[in-house]
Amino acid sequence: MASHLAYQAEALYLANRTSEALGAINEAEALAEGFGNRSWCAELHRLRGVFLATLGCVITTRLPVADIADHEGTSSLRRDLEQLSSDAGAKLLRALGVKGLEGELRSASDEFRGHCLALTLLGSYLTDAYDGDIRCREEVSKRLAHDARQGVHARRVMESYQTWFGDGPEVSVLRVLGLFNRPADEKALGALLKPPAIHGLTESLTDLSPTEWRTILSKLRRARLVAGEDPHNPRHLDTHPLVREFFGDQLRSRQSEAWKECNRRLFHYYRTLAPQLPDKFQGDGATFLSGHLRLQRRVISAGTP
Repeated sequence: MASHLAYQAEALYLANRTSEALGAINEAEALAEGFGNRSWCAELHRLRGVFLATLGCVITTRLPVADIADHEGTSSLRRDLEQLSSDAGAKLLRALGVKGLEGELRSASDEFRGHCLALTLLGSYLTDAYDGDIRCREEVSKRLAHDARQGVHARRVMESYQTWFGDGPEVSVLRVLGLFNRPADEKALGALLKPPAIHGLTESLTDLSPTEWRTILSKLRRARLVAGEDPHNPRHLDTHPLVREFFGDQLRSRQSEAWKECNRRLFHYYRTLAPQLPDKFQGDGATFLSGHLRLQRRVISAGTP
């Protein structure tokens, strides 16, 4: 019964076995909903909030999380971090190795409207290209004008990095990552980087030694353009959504033939992973990716089976 499972969940929670307690709550909710017992559903909903509050989970996201919206102000606290203050922005730049007078660091933070990603990229860029001299930010900041749309400041810094990298393999890696809407796994990347090279995109990335590949990734990670290695998925590569969007749009608009070939390769790769006639879609990411890429492929080459 739902009541028995609820009592069991409370006992597990008091024994500091919160994960098991949440599992018992899930079972109890299924029973309560099945019998249409609204009072127990409400109580179980309350208990879930109490249990979750003790986990101390921090979620960073660009979009609201609907599942916890009902708990805001109680067990769930929401903090909007659209802009950093002048002081916080100056501290971030200083932590990234930027050197200069405190007033100049604060001014730089204001020039970039406190946009966290933009300031992170700016700090890394100045450290890499100008030994951290805050006075050299003019190269980037003079191009900002007064456009304060979300992400514009970060794009300006990415443009400066792109100029600095030139036609090197770093830009090619970022454009490849722009094909994905999630962390890219090693095998999917392998499908894109295998011979023959994709003209105008992967020539500098095909047949790299492991040392050469790690060197490129290290450079991008120092620049904060690629996320640090995930200890749980060490062979996955990820980047900020704005970085992915910036370089992905470039690939599609400037190198359309390379973009088409990338999508063809990814379609064939994910098609081999997806079951032919799945009984259910839950957790089957390959099926969804294969279907999405099939739609892209039809747009790319109408009439291709």
